[in-house]
Amino acid sequence: MFGFTGTDAYSGIRHLDGQGCFFGVGEGRHIAIATNSSGVTSASGFSIGDILNEPLPANYKFGLGKCSALICEVAAGEKRTFRFALCFYREGAATSGLDMRYLYTRYFPNIEAVAAYALEQFETLKADALQSAFLVKDSALSERQQWMVNHSVRSY
Repeated sequence: MFGFTGTDAYSGIRHLDGQGCFFGVGEGRHIAIATNSSGVTSASGFSIGDILNEPLPANYKFGLGKCSALICEVAAGEKRTFRFALCFYREGAATSGLDMRYLYTRYFPNIEAVAAYALEQFETLKADALQSAFLVKDSALSERQQWMVNHSVRSY
């Protein structure tokens, strides 16, 4: 399973449906985990333990609680790779004191659009991230500093 416990007192956990191309779980309209991998089920509840111990999959869409997860089913002895997009979207004012918005809101109307793009463009985005590591490989930066630069480039 891959999940999180929400922290926003004003946003509830919700299940995302990307018109059949992906699904996932999120907190409000600003964070989500999405996948287009088969064999994955979205679930929510009071805790990960409650979700994993739920005997009836029909109860995975429980409407209360601040915990959500994508549950992956793999048969014994098999190996699988699951693709997840960790998504962030903040509409409206980007900061207090200045009247501005995040630039990406021009291109993505909501978190579902962010998730769809991330999953559709996964291979390209992955290749770009791996390629960016070579930008600092032969630099005078320490291994830790290289990791920090690579992380910041990939994150923003």
